[in-house]
Amino acid sequence: MGSKGDMAALEGRQEDILKKLSKLRIDIEELRAILRQPSQVTASSLSTSSNVKCPPCPELGESRDIVVYASPKNPPYSLLGLARVWRASCPIQISNHTHSSVKEAPSAALTFVNEVTGVPNLKIILIWKEVPETELVINPIRHIAVRGETNILRFLSRVGPTDYAYEANSNLSQVALLDEVLDNCQRLARSKTVKEKQAIVRTFNASLGKSEWMCGQPKLSIIDTAVWSVLKQQGPSAALTQTLTKWMERCDSMLL
Repeated sequence: MGSKGDMAALEGRQEDILKKLSKLRIDIEELRAILRQPSQVTASSLSTSSNVKCPPCPELGESRDIVVYASPKNPPYSLLGLARVWRASCPIQISNHTHSSVKEAPSAALTFVNEVTGVPNLKIILIWKEVPETELVINPIRHIAVRGETNILRFLSRVGPTDYAYEANSNLSQVALLDEVLDNCQRLARSKTVKEKQAIVRTFNASLGKSEWMCGQPKLSIIDTAVWSVLKQQGPSAALTQTLTKWMERCDSMLL
């Protein structure tokens, strides 16, 4: 027989497990209810034609549904950007829903919705919820998730149009350079001090250099989309250089 202390510890762990299971059950039921509802916000249709097939992804199932939880404080603008630039090659349909933890839909909700003609290659169900960082859920039962907007973009680049798969570049040094920029996006999203944020913004300025797009890429890439999104989240506090400001304007014209 164990001591009373051991028994109390065991009961405490059991209570924690039961609480987690209860929370998971509530989340799953709420997600099921959301999936049965139409989008809360509607927008004009985008005319699309699918010319390039997205790579197969068994994890997403045949419907290729993706659930993304995002905080109203940090809208994942990159999803909006991808829906715009992929509309001809890999149509994405985005729908909006608000979790019970959020009192009202954020002002950005009207922006984060679109409809596509025909069958979309990807369906993103965006749920506004008080979460520490953007989270993509692949399997809610097994709780398989991708956390952080940058990591979500990495995932989507692997299941989206092949011409946007930055890792397909045969130049491994270039891939490493692009990955470093994505890592800096993640760092900026998690930064707390102004000094640290300014240092990271300077790395973006260096990555852009005198090129039109990040790291000298020939066209707007998923890397540009990631940097653009995290800088939009920072707002005026990002203190952009003139070069970055002009680059942001180019991104706005293509991603919004």
